[in-house]
Amino acid sequence: MKLADTYFKVVEDKAGDCLGILTIEDVNGEKAMSVAHRQGVPLKDVRVRDIMRPISELPAIHYQDLRAATVGDLVSTFREVHEGYLLVLDDDRHQPSRSYLRGLVCAEELLQRLDLAIDLEHRATKFYEIVHVVKGGF
Repeated sequence: MKLADTYFKVVEDKAGDCLGILTIEDVNGEKAMSVAHRQGVPLKDVRVRDIMRPISELPAIHYQDLRAATVGDLVSTFREVHEGYLLVLDDDRHQPSRSYLRGLVCAEELLQRLDLAIDLEHRATKFYEIVHVVKGGF
């Protein structure tokens, strides 16, 4: 990731479906060390699936809502959910009852461009907190 100059990688299964994201912090942080210790394996043998952030645990916004949002709305959303990434979902044209991952908004990249700081340490712990923000409670 450092060589590619990116903050994260998308983790996919063999079918190409998104399972989650893996960040530099996930690899180099306490989480990987803790998993290695708990499993009794060297750090290099820790599996991605054990330290990645599953897609089901990340806050999301619909593409149409993102198109209508302002930069201030995004900053407010990141402040509310205390997460570094926001999934962007869109409706599948071939299967109207399904959505797909259209993209990802990275707080770090947004903040670098705006020269701002956001405290992301506190994370939303209740599902309703994330729903409130994503549904327009900016």
